[in-house]
Amino acid sequence: MKYSENDAVIEVRDLSKQFRLYRKPSDQLWELITRRTRHQVKAALRNVSFTVRKGESLGIIGENGAGKSTLLQILAGTLPPSSGHVKIHGRVLAILELGTGFYPDFTGRENVVNYARLLGFDESSLRRKIEEIREFSELGSAFDLPVKTYSTGMVMRLAFSVVSSFDPEIMIIDEALSVGDAYFQKKCIDRIAGFQRSGGTLLLCSHAMYHISLMCQRVLWLKDGRIYMEGSPNEVIPQYEWYMFERERNRTLQMEKMGTDPENGSPVCIHECFANADARTPVRTGDTLEVTIKTKAINPQIPYHVAVSVKSFTGWGIFMAGTHLDGIPPLTGDRTVKVQFPDLPLLGGNYYVHVRIFDDRGLVVFDERIVDNIIVAKESSHVGICRLEHKWTVD
Repeated sequence: MKYSENDAVIEVRDLSKQFRLYRKPSDQLWELITRRTRHQVKAALRNVSFTVRKGESLGIIGENGAGKSTLLQILAGTLPPSSGHVKIHGRVLAILELGTGFYPDFTGRENVVNYARLLGFDESSLRRKIEEIREFSELGSAFDLPVKTYSTGMVMRLAFSVVSSFDPEIMIIDEALSVGDAYFQKKCIDRIAGFQRSGGTLLLCSHAMYHISLMCQRVLWLKDGRIYMEGSPNEVIPQYEWYMFERERNRTLQMEKMGTDPENGSPVCIHECFANADARTPVRTGDTLEVTIKTKAINPQIPYHVAVSVKSFTGWGIFMAGTHLDGIPPLTGDRTVKVQFPDLPLLGGNYYVHVRIFDDRGLVVFDERIVDNIIVAKESSHVGICRLEHKWTVD
C-alpha cells in the first residue's frame, strides 16, 4: 500500500527525553539554592524518529527500561519531551498504566462519567456509552463500587472498556493485554480487530510477540532509548526473539548455578521439550525431524493448542505448525505431543525450534520454550536454507 504525506497521523522527529535522578528529595532543594548540580541524567529516549500512517498498526517492543512506556506517554500527551517534535492528527485515547486517569475513590460508573465529560460527550451519548462499557467490562455490581476496591484485572477491564468505547482515532495500548484472564483478553483482541477494520490507528506495546505479529503491520524495536530495528513483524520479531533467547539462556544458567528455577505460573505450561537432532546426533536433509513436547495443565479442563516453529539461527522463521492450524481439536490435561517433519528440506546448518502453548483459539500464549542447537548435517554444495526440487533444461 502506498501512502502520501497527508496520510501521516503521527510524526515523531528527533525525540529525546531525559530524567533527573536525585539520591534523596532534599538534593533537589539544595540544587535550587546552591546552583550546584546534585543530580544524574538518565536518558530514556535518544533521537527517536518515525511516522505512523492512518489505519496503520505499529508494534513497539523492547526490554524493560528500553523507553517504550516513556515514548507512549509522550505520544499520549501525558509527558513532555526534553527535545524533538511530535505531531498528532486525530483523537488519541490511551491505556498507559492500569488505572491511569481513574480516581480511586470514585466508582467505576463515576469514572466513566468523568472521562466522557472531559471528552465532550453529551448526556444522551453518555448514557449509551455507560451501558456499553458496563456490559463489555462485565464488572457487574462492582461497576458501582469505588475503583480502589478493584483487583488489577478489574481495573484493566474498566480501562480497556472505556478507551475502546469512546471512538478513538488513534488507540495506544501499553501492556494492557498482559493482565487479566484469557477470556477477557480474547474479547479485547476481537474489539481491537474491529477497530482496525474501521480504519483506526493502533500503537501496541507488548512483551507478547504473538500479539504483536497478530495485530501489527510494522514493528519498532527500542533498545537503550533508540530505535534498534524497524520493519515488518516477520523481519523484526525473529531477531528480537533470538536476542531475548540468548539473554534468557544466560539468566537460566545463572539461576541453575544458584540452585533455583524460574517460575512459570501459566494455566498450562511446557514441562519438557526436545528434538531428535543436536550436535551429537544431527539429522540430514531428507530425514525426519521430530519434536516432543510434554505439557502440564493446572486444571485438566483448560483447553489449549501446541505450536512448533522452526527457525534459522539468525531468528528468521521458516515454518510454523500448530494443532489449531491443522484442525486438531483443543487439548486438555497433561499430554505428550509429538510433531514430525518428514523428508526435511532444510540444508546443512544450525537451527532452533520455538515451542508455544496457546489458548483454545490460538490467541493467548500460555507458555513458550526454545529448543536450540538443532543441527542439520551439511552434505551438499547447495546454498540457502532449504532444498527445493528443481529441474534444469538447457536448449
